[in-house]
Amino acid sequence: MNLKDQTIQQLRDSGHVVIVWTPDEIGDADGGVLEEVAIERGNTYLEDYDEEE
Repeated sequence: MNLKDQTIQQLRDSGHVVIVWTPDEIGDADGGVLEEVAIERGNTYLEDYDEEE
């Protein structure tokens, strides 16, 4: 396992969520905007999840 994969696994093992898109997956999209959308939608999910409990 390479250092990147080890780091990702360590973060996951400690309870973090890790999302990685490759440059090919991102293509011409704006990576910063993609990150903001993922954070926004993730926060919405977490807020909705907390309300259900």
